[in-house]
Amino acid sequence: MQRSIGVTLTAIASILGSILLLLMVLLMTVTLLLRPNATVMTSLVRITLLIGGGVMFAFSAWGIATAVGLLRLCGWARWSMLAFSVLLTFFGAAAALGAIFGAAAPAPGVAPDLMRGILLGVGAFYAVLALLGGFWLYYFNTSGVKAQFSSAGPIQPPGGRPFSVTMIAWLMLPGGALCCVFAFLPFPAVLGGWMVTGWAARLFYAGIALIELWLGWGLLRLRPLSRVLSIAFFVLGAVNSLLFALLPGAAARVAASLAIFSPGLRYSSTSRFPSLIGSLAAVPLSAVVIWFLVECRPAFHPAPETTPPLPQPPSES
Repeated sequence: MQRSIGVTLTAIASILGSILLLLMVLLMTVTLLLRPNATVMTSLVRITLLIGGGVMFAFSAWGIATAVGLLRLCGWARWSMLAFSVLLTFFGAAAALGAIFGAAAPAPGVAPDLMRGILLGVGAFYAVLALLGGFWLYYFNTSGVKAQFSSAGPIQPPGGRPFSVTMIAWLMLPGGALCCVFAFLPFPAVLGGWMVTGWAARLFYAGIALIELWLGWGLLRLRPLSRVLSIAFFVLGAVNSLLFALLPGAAARVAASLAIFSPGLRYSSTSRFPSLIGSLAAVPLSAVVIWFLVECRPAFHPAPETTPPLPQPPSES
């Protein structure tokens, strides 16, 4: 079937966005190389920027691969675009809300009108991205677009693993690898309303890394126990985010977690709102993951194969 103009434009937009991310990664790398002794940039900030650059590079590679798949009308590319649309809508909306709340309470020591205008502009930009993600989510679910990718063969792999389970597993595996990196850095860990630092935080990240890697691999293998424990893992994560955002002292906890980047950084109580939005954003995302894991239960418990009855010999009359 001929490729529609909408699919073509989406592929072009994915390529352009991925190239923009690659340019940002290149700029970040050049900055780190040309300013190795910058006093405003601590070693921890450099490591954080490198981790962020790696994540941006992975997203750009994903975008380019998806764009090529869209141009070739590969069935997996449509599902990849749907997954990307969900992430774009979710994180775009969360970032827009955070910028809007930040504009309502600008940081002290900065011109209020200037900062408010910048934050509102950033919020508008992320709101447009969220709307674009919502449009793509609708567009790639229309019957006309589905028909264009219908000739690409079965979407599920031969093992019968649903695409949503595959996506969840491949989100948990890099998350576990990232926690392995955090286990060697002085990042504080958050347990509800408490901040854990030092070796306790490193052990916490090491434990979370092992759990995520084990659960992600188990989901790829369609192990029933991994599905149940993954649901419990995301439930606990959502509860942890709620406690961090809603318990008293949220602004102080955010300031303490960011003080490792700049010891002199101070936050007023009004800065609690952007951090609250960021923490609460993990709750609906966890709810979506839990819903998919519950709905995909039959894939983890396949029906036993039934053998046809053996033919009976003809009875003697």
